[in-house]
Amino acid sequence: MHHLFNDNYLEGSLDVIASLWLIFSVLWLRQMKNGLVIYRINATLLGLLFLFLVAKGGTGGNKIFWVYSFPLIAFYTLGMIEGLLWTSTIFAGILGFLFLPLNSRWVYSYNFEF
Repeated sequence: MHHLFNDNYLEGSLDVIASLWLIFSVLWLRQMKNGLVIYRINATLLGLLFLFLVAKGGTGGNKIFWVYSFPLIAFYTLGMIEGLLWTSTIFAGILGFLFLPLNSRWVYSYNFEF
C-alpha cells in the first residue's frame, strides 16, 4: 500500500495482487489433496515479482535484497531438488539484469564500484 500512496501504481498494484493471490492460494490449498501445483504457481509468480523488483532497482539498488528470501521459500515449499532448480533459474535471470548492459529507462543500472 505504501507504493500506492506514493503514486507508484505499478508496484503498488503488484503488491496488492500478490497479497490477494497468496490469500486465495491458501484457501485453494485446503480444497486440494496435492498442493504441489499451488506451490509451483506461487514460486513462479513470486520469482517473476522478484525479477521485476530487481529490474526496477529501487533507491540505490536496494530491491536486490528481496531475492535472498526466494531460496527460503522455494526450498521450504518445493523440496530440496526442485527448490534448487527454481532458485538457480531465478538467480540466472537476476545475473542477467546485473551483468548485461541493458540501457533502458525501465531497467535499473546497478553500479559495481568496489
